[in-house]
Amino acid sequence: MATQPPNNDGSHQGSPASSPPHDPRARYLQTLFTERDSDATATSSPDAIFPPAEQSNQEQLQITSGDQDASDNTFGSSLASQLRVITSLEDPACREFVQRVHGLFELTGSERGLEEYRRTDSVLEAAYIIACAVAKLQQVLERGPALRPRFQMTAELENTARRYAKLFLFSPRITAYRGNNAAELVIRAMRANNVPDMPDPSGHDDDLLASFIRGELTTFRSQIKAKVFHSLDHSCAYHNVADLTASIIQSENAARPTVQMFMRFAFLRWHAENYADHSDWWQAVDDTLLEYKRTLSQPELEVTFNRHYQDDVGSPHDPTNAKHPIRSSVRAVEPSSIPRWIQQIFDLAKESVCAKKRKRD
Repeated sequence: MATQPPNNDGSHQGSPASSPPHDPRARYLQTLFTERDSDATATSSPDAIFPPAEQSNQEQLQITSGDQDASDNTFGSSLASQLRVITSLEDPACREFVQRVHGLFELTGSERGLEEYRRTDSVLEAAYIIACAVAKLQQVLERGPALRPRFQMTAELENTARRYAKLFLFSPRITAYRGNNAAELVIRAMRANNVPDMPDPSGHDDDLLASFIRGELTTFRSQIKAKVFHSLDHSCAYHNVADLTASIIQSENAARPTVQMFMRFAFLRWHAENYADHSDWWQAVDDTLLEYKRTLSQPELEVTFNRHYQDDVGSPHDPTNAKHPIRSSVRAVEPSSIPRWIQQIFDLAKESVCAKKRKRD
C-alpha cells in the first residue's frame, strides 16, 4: 500500500473569503488556519504531501506541413510548356492537355461547360461561361452542408467516450465536477490520445459528441453521489474510503486507486455530511473547490485535502476503527504507475471551470 500522507502544514496567501459563521466550508477553513497559526512556531518545514509530480515531456500533437517540394510546381511549368506548343484550340495537343487537366483536378462526366469554353472564340461567350461556372459553384457551396454526409458516432467511439467521461470524474485534480467545459476537455483528451473515429475538428460534428459526453457525465455524477451518500451508513460494504473508491472506479478496468483518490472521495463524503440538504449538492461541491482555489496556496490546498482524508479515516492505531484504508483489502498504487493516457485526462481535468449557478424556482 502506498504510504499514507502525513498531516502537513503550509503557508497561505490570505484569509478565507467572508462567509456566514454557520457555513461548514468557512468553519472548516477557519479551523485549519487557527491550528496552523498556533503550531507555526513549533513545527519545522513540512514535507510535501504529494510526491513530486513527474515532469514528463507530454507528447503534443502537431499539425505539420512539410516544405513544399519543388515538384509541386511542375503543373505550372507543364502548363506553360503545353501552351507554347498549342497553336489551335482544335489541335490534338489541346485536347490531350484538356484531358490531363481534367484528370489533375478529378473532373468527371462530360464537363460540357469546359468543352464549350475550349471551343469558343468569343471573349464575351468565354466570360459568360465563367460567370455561369461561378454561379454553379455558389449553388454547390450553399447546398454543401445538406449534401455532406452527416457524422455518425460508431459504437466503439461511444464506448471510448464513456470511458473518458468516467476517468475525467475520477481525476484527483479536477477543479469542477460539473464544469461547463467538461465535455470539451474530454474531447481534447480523446484527440490527444488519437482515439479513432473522431469527428472532423474543423466542422460542427463535435456538438454531437459533446452532447453524448455531457449525458454520460450527468449519469456518472449521479452514480458517484449515490455511492458517496450510501457509504455514510456504517453497515455499508464500502463504508471504508478505500472500499468506496474501489466501488466507484470498478466500472473502468484501467483505473487504479491512489491515495489522492482516497482524499478526493473523503472530500466528497465531507460534503455529504455537511451539505446533505443543499438544493444543488454538486454546486456546493464545486463552490468549495472554487473557494479553496481562491483562498489557499498550493501547499495549503494539499494540506486541506489531506485534512479531509485524515478526519475521515481516523487513526490507524485504533483496532476498532474500520474506516482506515489499512483495514481494507484495497491497496493504493503510486500515481506514477497510472497509464499515461489516463494521466492526460487527469491533467486536463484541472482546467474544468465551475458552471454558473442554476436558477431554481
